[in-house]
Amino acid sequence: MAGRAGADTPVLPDRWLGILSADPAWDVRFERAEDAFVWDDEEDRYLDLFTNGGVNILGHAHPAVNEAVSSQFERLASAHPSIENDAREDFIEALSLVVPAPLSRTVLTNSGSEAVDMALKIACTATRRRRIVAAEGAGHGAGFLAALVSAPHGRPLLPGLGLDVARVPFGDLAALERELGDPVAAFIVEPVQAESGFRTLADSFLGAAHDLCREHDTLLIVDEVQTAFRAWPPLASLRRGVVPDIVCLGPSMANGFPIGAVVVNDDVAARSKRAAVWSTTAGNPLACAAGAATLRTVASTTTRARMTEAGAHLQSRLRGLRMNEIKAVRGEALMAAVELYAGAPVVVRSLWRSGVLVPPAPSGLIRMLPPVTIERAQVDLVVERLAAAILELRDNRRRRRSGGEDVELRGVAARRPSRSG
Repeated sequence: MAGRAGADTPVLPDRWLGILSADPAWDVRFERAEDAFVWDDEEDRYLDLFTNGGVNILGHAHPAVNEAVSSQFERLASAHPSIENDAREDFIEALSLVVPAPLSRTVLTNSGSEAVDMALKIACTATRRRRIVAAEGAGHGAGFLAALVSAPHGRPLLPGLGLDVARVPFGDLAALERELGDPVAAFIVEPVQAESGFRTLADSFLGAAHDLCREHDTLLIVDEVQTAFRAWPPLASLRRGVVPDIVCLGPSMANGFPIGAVVVNDDVAARSKRAAVWSTTAGNPLACAAGAATLRTVASTTTRARMTEAGAHLQSRLRGLRMNEIKAVRGEALMAAVELYAGAPVVVRSLWRSGVLVPPAPSGLIRMLPPVTIERAQVDLVVERLAAAILELRDNRRRRRSGGEDVELRGVAARRPSRSG
């Protein structure tokens, strides 16, 4: 192919690389996004309750984040972690607004998985122990150490490598106490297990676990990569009255830009200085600029009120559904999962067709991670279309059992959803 006059002729590869991934395939191609919506390559619009795994907490193309990143890109887009810069200082100041005392020191990383890896290194260095206790069903990320303490589908991702990892049932205080009988560096836990369908810890568990850990000189690591900044106070552990020894944070701090952080108290910091090693791109200026804008927006009075109302409304509407197909509704605030007895993948497809984007459902779970800026009317729309999709599933089953006879639909199921929503 000839190039423009004076321009080099483009060079095309003679074969294309494939992408190696264990993630389920999406049969949709996104072209653009704004606020709570994404558009595919056919210009169909979807209300986004996936938010790229929950990291786009302010939705897409948020003006404050866009402006911050654009301005930073023109000034300083890249800087080694050893070099001071205004963007990183601004981010640390913003992070200080949302992280409570006595948490006082932080290490920046490129992702939530790296944050978990760093937290485990810090814990082992501080305690001079190598044994970790983790919860069954945990999903702490894809980093090497993070994978060792993860088993969202019932088995370790990397069995038999590295740390000595013991697992206890999620929320089982007695089992935790038994494991702490031997020297343990840290107990790592998520307040809400997102990868296992938003299973939620009882409010009293985290405080009791923290007390047990202190008795045994074990550090409490709370993984807030997916749970932070989706309600106020901004940490799920803090909403349970607990400030852990170590907190892990991820890209939701920067509305999806690649960044993570480990935040520790003074005692842990003093005992683990040699563990905190920066990676080359950790805390780069662009991610820090996005993070500062995101965190200040989340901490604003307007956003705090909006997320609190939206989270309560979502939980109330979903838990108010009285449908025989629903086995359970789990989660808290703007993290929700609807578990069906059967047919979840079919319902997900129906939601996609009606313009509501939720993650694929290989199990019986329909998960929802809307942006914290979602409007009350949009929550109502999601619940109505979920109910319609479940009733459509019910109708199709009745047709099969009855040999194809028509079944009358009533209520929300009788409406043909408009994609314009």
